[in-house]
Amino acid sequence: MQFMLSSALNPVGVPSFYHYNLLLHVWMPLGTTANGAARLVDGEAPNEGRLEVNYKGAYGSVCEDNFGTSDAATVCHQLGFAGVSRLAPCCEFGQTSGETWLDDVNCRTGEVWLANCTHRGWGVEDCHHGQDVGVVCNGMLMIFMANFIIM
Repeated sequence: MQFMLSSALNPVGVPSFYHYNLLLHVWMPLGTTANGAARLVDGEAPNEGRLEVNYKGAYGSVCEDNFGTSDAATVCHQLGFAGVSRLAPCCEFGQTSGETWLDDVNCRTGEVWLANCTHRGWGVEDCHHGQDVGVVCNGMLMIFMANFIIM
């Protein structure tokens, strides 16, 4: 399995098979769509937007019920940013028309993915799209490398 953050940028001294793009800010296994993968959409910069998570191949929103700074920090770290700048007020980044996948998210410190935080269950929600979460992460994208062994 290969992991890539794709782009046309190739920093000096980095082998050509490493690709970076500040417009795409999710590490994803190539050729798959991982449950719990997150993205920020409809923002003016890569570090901001409406939060969407993937479940069973479809992206959907996250409800703002009980969504706080620690939850946003988990998302920002998941996406490779240094931290959270702020939670966006309702609908700053628009509304989606698809599924709402997560509601009543509660992250403590240490979760790596938002999907690892407690929540009501995938697709279990009592929200409307006027409650879609928006997040603004600290603008610096952290590039990190890790070794993966797939058996």
